[in-house]
Amino acid sequence: MPKSTTLAWQTKLTTALRQDPKKTGVLGVLVLIFLTVSARMMIGVSPPAPAAGSLVTPVNAAPPVFVPSPVSKPGGAGTSLRGWLSTPIPSISRNDFLVKSDYFPANTAKKSEAAPQSGFWITLEKSLSLQADQKEKRESQIANLKQQGAALRLTSTVMGSSPRAMVNGVLVGVGESVESFRVVRIEPRGIVVERDGIQLAIPME
Repeated sequence: MPKSTTLAWQTKLTTALRQDPKKTGVLGVLVLIFLTVSARMMIGVSPPAPAAGSLVTPVNAAPPVFVPSPVSKPGGAGTSLRGWLSTPIPSISRNDFLVKSDYFPANTAKKSEAAPQSGFWITLEKSLSLQADQKEKRESQIANLKQQGAALRLTSTVMGSSPRAMVNGVLVGVGESVESFRVVRIEPRGIVVERDGIQLAIPME
């Protein structure tokens, strides 16, 4: 390498080291470590010997013990087991699921009378039932009154300030009664009678 090039390289290195002292310190430490490792390799320090293991035979070790398997003797447990298996199964003389009524006597005490039912739905049911009964009674009453009203015979009417009607041969006016019917209105061709709040129209014959 030319001397001028070496001087230029050294000048650049010196300038760079002076500009950044921190890098200079790190570089110095690395150089020192490199020199130390190189010196140890050159001196030839032998590495530590690897650990070696050896088998050690235990002293006074107890010999293994083997337990012989039992040999079935004639007339032993095996024979008894085979004899028990060959014995027929006895029949069962009792029923474990049978419940004896003697252990559970019936309750003979009289049950208390049930409390009267109450509530919205019970009241509604009673109300609807009552309404149905009243409707049926009303329809029966109307049919009865119609049958009785059919016996009324309107033969003539006299219109005017005080109209009159001839019913079953009796001359009646508004508000008067005939055959337990009250005359409500008199018209030219018929009258209207009333009883128990039920009005009937009687046409002229």
